Amino acid sequence: MPFEITLKEWGIGYTASSGRKGENVSVIVREFTSSEDGDLFIGLLEGIPSGIIATLPKESQVKPSTVDRCPH
Repeated sequence: MPFEITLKEWGIGYTASSGRKGENVSVIVREFTSSEDGDLFIGLLEGIPSGIIATLPKESQVKPSTVDRCPH
């Protein structure tokens, strides 16, 4: 079943550390990683699609492995 998502904003990177609401954190906007980095690499690759899928209604129960394309 197709869903249309309108993102309110684009992600700009990944946080370099965790922080609480209202705290400042460093943001990584460019970095070189490869499969040699193991879990870090997989986590970065899965992060963006997971964030987009999280915007869908909970009842949709879309799994990342079932998404075959994201037209723009």
